[in-house]
Amino acid sequence: MEALRGSLAATAMPERQWTVVVTKAPSVLTRSPDNVRQQVEGLREVLRAGEGAEGDAAVAKAIRRMPEVLNLSTENLRAKRRALEDIVDGLLGEVREGAGVSGGGAGAAEAGQSEGRKQRGGSRAHWAKAGASVEGVATKMIGKAPGLLTGGEETVAGRVGKLMELMAGRVGRACVAGAIMSCPDLISRCGIETVGLKWRMLVWACERTERWRDWLGSAPAGSLGIVLMSDLKSIAVLLVIVDLAEEWEAGLASDVSEEEAAVREAAARLMRRAPTDLVNKSRLGAPEEEGQKKKNRPRKSRKQKSVLEVEGVDVEAFWRVVKPRARKYAKAAQ
Repeated sequence: MEALRGSLAATAMPERQWTVVVTKAPSVLTRSPDNVRQQVEGLREVLRAGEGAEGDAAVAKAIRRMPEVLNLSTENLRAKRRALEDIVDGLLGEVREGAGVSGGGAGAAEAGQSEGRKQRGGSRAHWAKAGASVEGVATKMIGKAPGLLTGGEETVAGRVGKLMELMAGRVGRACVAGAIMSCPDLISRCGIETVGLKWRMLVWACERTERWRDWLGSAPAGSLGIVLMSDLKSIAVLLVIVDLAEEWEAGLASDVSEEEAAVREAAARLMRRAPTDLVNKSRLGAPEEEGQKKKNRPRKSRKQKSVLEVEGVDVEAFWRVVKPRARKYAKAAQ
């Protein structure tokens, strides 16, 4: 363990995190100090982390998020990176084809477009920059999802193919490629069956309202990826909001409590928001008990109000009405 710690700056990782790392990758305790140092340097090479404190921080982050990378040989890590670069080459090809550009990266700023698809904001993504390289995008993806280095090459490639089959018919192959590059955990640690459940639930919610249907057809690829990285219950909340809004617009408020009637009215207002604002509980406004669970975490600035607060909605009342319905939707989908 001393050899492992000595390979990186002392500030790269707190003591308690080293303990967790060794628990998940105990093989480092049985290897020679030189072998461990070579392993860390091999990981640094594969991550393209560089030397110095910044490079040490990048290596430490990868080890912290996926300690199992320490169980793999440097050659194995290199092979996995090469396989990922082949995947990225194909994903960038989809993006450029969707943008009507052949070769190079000059047209990638139109990333995520497909015939009939109106893409917004894609140029902010690292893979959508003009001249985006396979190596650069692969490095970004590994930094976000170091689990790409521990998964089987065929498994990762297979997940890409399944996501294309699942989503491309609705949003186009270029958009799916962009979502994967923006949120590489979609092909790293997420089960494709679970992603499929979330995708179908998202499409179901969006198809029931014109505003969200337009959003699904024009949202930045990264936004779709973010929504799909949410848990199933969070996406089920979208369905409940649509239900409540429809009930309000149909005038079905006389047979419910005053509290539920107010939540239905609020849901109609929330329909003006994009789904990305509503699947993130910290942005939407988490119920009190969830806030209490996080009381030991550093508190963020309270300058920015939650969506529910901005809309003047009683947060606790909202979740009393919404949570049971969302739970039922999520359970039924599984």
